[in-house]
Amino acid sequence: MGLIFISINLAFANTNNNSFIIANEASYELFSDNMFLDRNSSVIGFSGNVSINQGPFFMSADQIELFFVKKFNQKDFKELKATGHIVIENKGIISATGNFATYSVNDKKMILTGNVTLTNQLSMIKGNKLILDISTGKIEILNDESNQEKVKGILVEKNLEEIDN
Repeated sequence: MGLIFISINLAFANTNNNSFIIANEASYELFSDNMFLDRNSSVIGFSGNVSINQGPFFMSADQIELFFVKKFNQKDFKELKATGHIVIENKGIISATGNFATYSVNDKKMILTGNVTLTNQLSMIKGNKLILDISTGKIEILNDESNQEKVKGILVEKNLEEIDN
């Protein structure tokens, strides 16, 4: 298992509205079974039980690749791609799962696709695509128009602790 520290501005934090928003620019802890570096393509890849931790932010996937313009530094970081069993959490308050994820520095948006589920303390919503605006914390869940499937959700009006009692 490798431990690598990389500073990338892709942090999320818990807010009172149970959403994801940028928190700070602290370094990440990346753990994985394997790592590769391709200097010609300016790509760093991680595979096998990949997890990223930074403050309240947690992300795991089968594989994560970080793309850079030229140099391996924060200024040149341009995109993250993740595949397989993706989990994105914010202190266990809100989480999203899916099969594929991309994050673009220019757009400041994380896009999660394939069997997407968004869960917080009071609801669960399923769709085919989740768009997370990193700047505002706004989350959109979209359906799969090709299969004519609709977004599905379960919304709970009361606190889950009250329901258990």
